[in-house]
Amino acid sequence: MGECLLCLEHTHLLLLGKCDHYCVCYKCALKMRLKMNNKKCPVCKEHLDEILVTSGKQRWAELDVNLLQIYSEGVFYLEESVKAELDTLNALRCRIIHCQHPPFNNVASLKRHYKEEHQKFTCEICSEHKAELFQETKLYSQSQFDRHLLRGDLDEDGNLIMYHPHCKFCNQYFYNTDLFSTHLAKDHFSCHVCKDIRLASPENKKKYENLQYTYFSSYQSLTIHFRRTHFFCEEKECIDKTFVVFQHIQQLESHMARQHGSYYDKQSQKFK
Repeated sequence: MGECLLCLEHTHLLLLGKCDHYCVCYKCALKMRLKMNNKKCPVCKEHLDEILVTSGKQRWAELDVNLLQIYSEGVFYLEESVKAELDTLNALRCRIIHCQHPPFNNVASLKRHYKEEHQKFTCEICSEHKAELFQETKLYSQSQFDRHLLRGDLDEDGNLIMYHPHCKFCNQYFYNTDLFSTHLAKDHFSCHVCKDIRLASPENKKKYENLQYTYFSSYQSLTIHFRRTHFFCEEKECIDKTFVVFQHIQQLESHMARQHGSYYDKQSQKFK
């Protein structure tokens, strides 16, 4: 029995690769390969196209390749008892106590069974991004699942431990704030003038803290904000350029004089 370097659990089945670093349990090994598409040894980072799941400690070079049994692509075993444990780990069985339904052929059928027979649900977002096998995925009742999406999951002390940010523009949930921020920056718009105002001083940074979370669904929506809040150049040339907007009226006046030969008439409050 050994200790897994990743999950720190004691196990009698460990992964062996050509680098001979015998330190990762079979569960973590399968998660790395199947969920994370990572075939590197966590110790030396050597790429391992082939691994052996074994209960005995040995060296890769000493293995008799004629005795290796293939379990899945790049995964081998020697003992039938090892294959049985791998089958148990990968078997798509209903986890509801006393449910006697035989194993399912695919994840979709098992999800449908959970929903129709037990009113249980899994989170597709978590399943896609978490490094866990489907049989480890958390099951929710309908009310628990709604709360999971809307408010997130709490630990025993009431601390928020999991939350999926929601994009109101796309009506789409994201796994975490990093992916959400990437989406906002890629597909939506923020105001660079507001950002400059917020970063102008420590006082402004605190006063306008919420401005860093303000986004607009499209450039057209951002243009409306420019006109209402800042000083936007209405000349067609600058409208076509986009993002020609200023924090102060004096900046716009200088721009109009230099770029368009116009001046600001204070009486009519228009550029001529």
